Amino acid sequence: MTTLFGYIFTWDGFGKGEGTDKYSDLFSEALMKMSQFKTSRGKSRMTSKRWQALTYESRQPLLGEDPGFVESVWTYPIRLRVNDTTGTIVIAAPRYAITDAAVQTINSRLAPNVRRKLVNVGEVSDHLLQPAPQQFAITYYMADVPGYGSALNTISLHGDDIAAADFLVKERASFTARQIGVRPLSQRAECGRFGNTGSIQFRDEYIEMLEQFLAYTYSNGFYID
Repeated sequence: MTTLFGYIFTWDGFGKGEGTDKYSDLFSEALMKMSQFKTSRGKSRMTSKRWQALTYESRQPLLGEDPGFVESVWTYPIRLRVNDTTGTIVIAAPRYAITDAAVQTINSRLAPNVRRKLVNVGEVSDHLLQPAPQQFAITYYMADVPGYGSALNTISLHGDDIAAADFLVKERASFTARQIGVRPLSQRAECGRFGNTGSIQFRDEYIEMLEQFLAYTYSNGFYID
């Protein structure tokens, strides 16, 4: 299993794909015109056909490899998901350094730029920490804690259902959520983690559950435009 690190984006090409050309096709075609991106021929663990497996080629080593004395090209796996309904794009790789380099390449060639679309982790955490029944449970919670000076700046909690901890429900009003992990109530596995800077982490074998949560956040308006 592979953990992937990336971001959710929007692109102004959304809406221009109405008719015969899909938004996802337009973005993929634009990507394939760049020499740095190739369709991956390797096997992917992802079960969803909505994700594309790509290879990103870099003239610079991104993971601390020895550059040597001969000009080389380093190749890295990239995973891409373009949603024709929401107009969102997920770009992820095994390390943030790869994702960041790929996005920088995209932004240097595409106009207008792709821009991060932030999941409002504060609203999502407030919603999922309510005592009312929910579709998802919080499995990881990191938040800034005010009022303690340098003695205590942040807290991080792990569990199957953090909302069940009564002390957190009482104290959380003063917390500022920085990152949360979630799982569907019907599953024990965490489907993804989301940060307030737009970061997203997930395992490739739980991609279907991740898509369920992304659909949930979209339908409930848990995004910062």
